[in-house]
Amino acid sequence: MATRTETVGWDVSVDVVTAGRLLLPVLMVLVWEGFTLWLGADLVPSPLQTLDAIVAGFTTGSYWPELANTLTAVLFGSIIAVVGGLVLGIALGSNALAYDFFEPFVVNTYAIPKIVLYPVFLFVFHLGMTQKIAFGAFHGFFPMLIVTMGAIREVPDIYHDVGRSLRLNAYQKARYVYLPFVLVQVVVGLRLGFSLTFLGVILSELFASKSGIGLELQHAMASFDTQQILAVATVLMVIAFAVNIALYAVQRSLERRWNLSTATQGSV
Repeated sequence: MATRTETVGWDVSVDVVTAGRLLLPVLMVLVWEGFTLWLGADLVPSPLQTLDAIVAGFTTGSYWPELANTLTAVLFGSIIAVVGGLVLGIALGSNALAYDFFEPFVVNTYAIPKIVLYPVFLFVFHLGMTQKIAFGAFHGFFPMLIVTMGAIREVPDIYHDVGRSLRLNAYQKARYVYLPFVLVQVVVGLRLGFSLTFLGVILSELFASKSGIGLELQHAMASFDTQQILAVATVLMVIAFAVNIALYAVQRSLERRWNLSTATQGSV
């Protein structure tokens, strides 16, 4: 009987959390509308005015090519960041000496504001798609690397012993020993990596770019077109939220399927 009560309580708590997540966007729109009434529509356009600007941007076709350009850079930047961070994270995390040597350097480098290095990327890669991809990947690489290294360091010694006893090579250890244990953490790193890669690409477009949705935002800021600023910012937020929600759903699915969580796996 006690077990049944606990189950019912857990379901209620889950329902409350779900309801809270669904109500949060509504609350954000209401707060937004409140700022419009307080400061005026000229300074803070209302949600409906912003929605009209978004619809106009897509129906006239002005958003589509710029958004496609930005998302292409984010896609390739995320792939580079995730694959690079995952491979190097496994390599450093599985070697105690390499981890102790490189971990302080990696963490300290991650702490550097990335934007101060933007001129270096602009000089090396020049203005264009390659520069945006590289700068975005640079943002997303370090969280993926740090998450993976920390997760691998938490793999129990018995896993390492099994790998040695079966004489697995580096690829086999990564594929069959390490990844199953750190899978949820890898998805967490993927979420962070995507978010920061997205940020890096938008920042590069704001500072210097020939194309991209960030360039649209730059033009709107230069002319102080608040309606267009909010429209572009809203589109970017919706994309970021949608991708993160999808990746979070994958994470939760993995946790339920294999009874795993970030609490039972390695952590940074």
